Amino acid sequence: HRSIATLHSLRDIGVRISMDDFGTGHSSLAQLRDIPLHELKIDRSFVTSMQADKQNASIVRTTVELAHSMGLDVVAEGVEDRRALRQLATLKCEHAQGFLVSKPLQPAEFITWLESYRAESVAERRSRDRAFAESA
Repeated sequence: HRSIATLHSLRDIGVRISMDDFGTGHSSLAQLRDIPLHELKIDRSFVTSMQADKQNASIVRTTVELAHSMGLDVVAEGVEDRRALRQLATLKCEHAQGFLVSKPLQPAEFITWLESYRAESVAERRSRDRAFAESA
């Protein structure tokens, strides 16, 4: 298909390609096989309820395993608390997206957020995260 050829060309020049909302809508295993992806984004509907719903937890776990077996990074959408983040870290999910990290921001707000994030040392973040985890 022409669109797949275009995606291969984009990948060849260094564009990273991600499949959004995997597991819902029109995403399929055939697309996963055929599209030259770098990462897979697990839909928030599975991530936000994985702690309360064993089936969704299984879907998240097997999706992470499938993506890794294909050499893909994984982004979990809808990460809203530390407990979910810890569960995803246990599954070796590389990236988290959601309100725990930040609310959606306008470009100028993002620059301010990024500057303050970079200014905080790794040690300070670990100390804050440890204190948060102990209080949760």
